[in-house]
Amino acid sequence: MNFAAGIVFEDLDGNGLRDPFAGEMGLEGWTVELWWNGQVLATTTTDADGKYQFLNLGNDTYSLCIQPQGGYTQTIPVGGTGCGGSGYTFTFNGVFQQMFPGNFGEMLQ
Repeated sequence: MNFAAGIVFEDLDGNGLRDPFAGEMGLEGWTVELWWNGQVLATTTTDADGKYQFLNLGNDTYSLCIQPQGGYTQTIPVGGTGCGGSGYTFTFNGVFQQMFPGNFGEMLQ
């Protein structure tokens, strides 16, 4: 089956690129939403490394969004394809396809 996965990370320099060697690590406890047909289909919470995944997705069009947290500004995606420009929209039309990485960068203000 198809799946979508990614990382929510702290973007220390605000450039939209994850650099773990510069201390840009994953953010634990962020809510990621999977949208389908204008509704939240599923939610998950990022793990200790900031990773998330949605498994066993059928062939259709979906969006990935995150719930903003106070004090952070999103750095990626900016001008994205889903969630009013702050997320990703993608379509599966085969078997064993993946949407990865669906990364979200967050800069502490």
